[in-house]
Amino acid sequence: MKKVAIYQNTISRGGRIRVIAYMTECLNELGIVPDWISFRNGFDNSDLESMHSVPINANFKIIDSFNKGLGEYKYIKLNKIMDQMSPNYDLVINSNNSLSGIKQGQNFLHFIYFPREARVISDFNNSVYNKIPNWFFRIMYSHYSTPNKKNPLIAISAFTKKAISIAYNIPHNNIDLIYPPVPLDSMNNSDEFNKENSIISIGRFDPNKNQISQIKIAQNIPSLLFYVCGFTPNKQSEKYFESCKALIEKNNISNVKLVRNAESRELDKLLKLSKFFIHTMHDEPFGLGTVEAIMHGCLPIVHNSGGSAEIVGKKQLLFNDSNDAILKITELKNLDAEDINLILENLNERIKQFDESIFKSVFTLKLKQLLN
Repeated sequence: MKKVAIYQNTISRGGRIRVIAYMTECLNELGIVPDWISFRNGFDNSDLESMHSVPINANFKIIDSFNKGLGEYKYIKLNKIMDQMSPNYDLVINSNNSLSGIKQGQNFLHFIYFPREARVISDFNNSVYNKIPNWFFRIMYSHYSTPNKKNPLIAISAFTKKAISIAYNIPHNNIDLIYPPVPLDSMNNSDEFNKENSIISIGRFDPNKNQISQIKIAQNIPSLLFYVCGFTPNKQSEKYFESCKALIEKNNISNVKLVRNAESRELDKLLKLSKFFIHTMHDEPFGLGTVEAIMHGCLPIVHNSGGSAEIVGKKQLLFNDSNDAILKITELKNLDAEDINLILENLNERIKQFDESIFKSVFTLKLKQLLN
């Protein structure tokens, strides 16, 4: 049986674990049980039965993180470790968002959501490191970023495809585009539910997701109830969640409900109830939450950047800053039901390209090409 590894720095709740689950389903159907390799894993074997629409099989392998390094270097360190381990596998799937440190491996498939190299040296710097000057990261990554460009690369949106091309100086045509999988067959008929005058956001509590701005927007639209939903997988997230909570209490904001670490059933219920969906992250690589919101009959209002803007594709639903967001939400609130339904019909046509069946078909073909 072929041996395959899928790795990323931390395996925890979020969009990437869902993509890994679909990758694993494709591998299982080929008779392969992959190793999931990471420095930290927030799951165990019992979670495999509930995290995906069908049962999947994988082996969890944790690498001793004692010498993993701090900050950005931990991504490079894991790449270097997997580079050394690659001869033990027929295929190594890199879900670590970086190519830096991989020099020898000939059997990698890089599935890049957004390159770390681009994130930390861009004007929109990673919030964890925004007090460290960009020149530091340029020096660090210039030292390690000499990837083997013969290994295949996959981007998850046109936005990330361009970022990958620039970050690694790889021709645009040498990068494949495979959108993340969304189970559109499970689409709910929102007509069966009485929509509240509410708006929902879903995402990890994190400065990059920018829930603070959502709360400030809510303060300016008191007639609209805001469900700010997210999970807190680490101390940074917990700290940011407490900052959100403190802001609400300090300003006595009554139209915001923080929903922390909700089960998927509860999130599904809130999506069915909400009229609108808001996403405030700049340069979101894709935006699974945006697609799911559309599936549930929510009208999305997203930042005019990255993959979420690519999904929505309509200026009426895009904003550039908080003031613009307030204006757009107010305008959409005043639309009649017929206009809203027309927008949603167009959006539901757009998201058909993200159906899970397309991902599974294209990704399985890629696996067969690489494993034969």
